[in-house]
Amino acid sequence: AQDYSVCFLPNDHSVLPRGRLSAADRALARSSPNADEVFLGLRVAALRCAFESVGVMIAANPPPDFARRELQKILEREGPMAFHAFLDDWGIRLRPQELIEISWFLSPREEHIFLATVPDASEASWAQGFWAPPGRLLELYQKQELDLTWAEWYLLHELCQELPQFHGLPDLVAKSGSCLWSGQALHLVPLSPHSLLLPGDEDHPQCPGKRGQRHRLHLKENAQVHCLERNEGFEQTSRL
Repeated sequence: AQDYSVCFLPNDHSVLPRGRLSAADRALARSSPNADEVFLGLRVAALRCAFESVGVMIAANPPPDFARRELQKILEREGPMAFHAFLDDWGIRLRPQELIEISWFLSPREEHIFLATVPDASEASWAQGFWAPPGRLLELYQKQELDLTWAEWYLLHELCQELPQFHGLPDLVAKSGSCLWSGQALHLVPLSPHSLLLPGDEDHPQCPGKRGQRHRLHLKENAQVHCLERNEGFEQTSRL
């Protein structure tokens, strides 16, 4: 079992807070000196979406309670630009540098998933969702009590496998051999109606692995994930 939990929002489409990179996010990124517009813009969007979805703000100086409630109402009416105007009005300093990009999917749209540590219990109390360890969410999925996208299932599965204890996060991020934390796009390619190829599979068209190597998701008839097939394959040898 894991010694940490993730915040989730059970609904018909996904459980992780999500949204789109907006023009307002990119504009805020452009205003930061020496910052890459897309790199920073994605992180600003992730922080905004986390606030919109669950009410948590990763900032050096979060707003007072009454202002936070008003901002959520305004965002529902006016969209992302209102969030950035609010930051300016209140002098709120977001902490995009504290986000860790843990996966980047192409399936078929581009999807970036970030990990943020909630700074304290006070901020966690604002979460308008539920908290559970990754393994528990997979159990609910197997019981068909929770819907997950393929990307979410893979993310939770890898967290269970590679991050059982949260204190191991810095070492895991520094380790480049992991598929989840590699910093490259995980391009999911349909192999059949019930199989998806991931980078490293011998049959993957963009990023093939060694001969015999498997890295693929197998799906049930209802499109739920059945299992992840993964092995290391074997090196080809030549004989004189």
